Amino acid sequence: MPAPTTALRYDPSATFEVDIRELDYTTVDGVTLGATVFQPQGEGPFPLLIDVHGGGWRLFDRFRQRPIDQELASHGIVVASIDFRQAPPTETFRRVDGPHGPFPATFADVNYAIRWFTAHAADFNASSENVGALGVSSGAHNVLVNAMLGFSEPFTSRPLRDAPDLDAELAYIICSGSPVDLVDMMVDANVTEAADGIEVGELDFYGLHEYFGGVSKVTAMSPVHIAATRTDIRTPPLLLVHGDADDMGGVSSDRQFAFVEAYAKAGGMAELAVYPDAPHIFLNRGLAPESENLVRALSGIAGFIQRQLAYLNQPFMPDVDSTSVTS
Repeated sequence: MPAPTTALRYDPSATFEVDIRELDYTTVDGVTLGATVFQPQGEGPFPLLIDVHGGGWRLFDRFRQRPIDQELASHGIVVASIDFRQAPPTETFRRVDGPHGPFPATFADVNYAIRWFTAHAADFNASSENVGALGVSSGAHNVLVNAMLGFSEPFTSRPLRDAPDLDAELAYIICSGSPVDLVDMMVDANVTEAADGIEVGELDFYGLHEYFGGVSKVTAMSPVHIAATRTDIRTPPLLLVHGDADDMGGVSSDRQFAFVEAYAKAGGMAELAVYPDAPHIFLNRGLAPESENLVRALSGIAGFIQRQLAYLNQPFMPDVDSTSVTS
């Protein structure tokens, strides 16, 4: 990714007043999708970050991570927190907050939102260069999939009318409570091998088998499988934020380490920050109690953004004319 034409900086020690705007960014299949934009007040242009909320692929909305968005924006980054169609209800997971649609609606909507806000960055005093994304829980899974495969179908199925050639490429990503192994999340640890592969157990609480369309398709959307088996993926710099007390299937510490290893072998730079005794959700004030882990994690996220933008202002450029090293 080329260096930006205007150096983008993010300073966690700076403080800005933040203007909060509500808007509708698209209508799809008769459903209008909204966004909340947290816009620091200053000269700009500011960097741009897309926030994708979590909720088991079916719950909550763009207001879920408001304290995180406010905190990050107050140091000088425009944050766009987006709504998107969520997975439909199932027999075991009947509640859905807001609009829903069949796979790949959730992922295609996020892909579209990345492109839309990139194209309209100037409307929010933001830069369209080196856009990042933040996701929590199932939102982290969405961010990971779009970061690695967001250049391809079915995620790019909705063209952007005013910028049809614009890519949803991300310069860096931040993921917390990330479901990195969907097969492990879907399958009961006590099930046995079936003739045609893995038999789905009773612990498929999130209805992954039904939503994605079977074991093979769940596997194909599992980040650790994508990183370990595909050679065509993108691997933007990644920060994984993980609570060590989060033992949910597909999310637990051993799965995070396995994913980081696969991602690095695929050519990606990955940082894994593990917070002791922290549960699945611990970043968000109002949802989680104030704690050292919460404060350190938010500071670590801000520092990661600062370091990525600083590097992108002056990336490593190998000296192609040098063929040897002399002493």
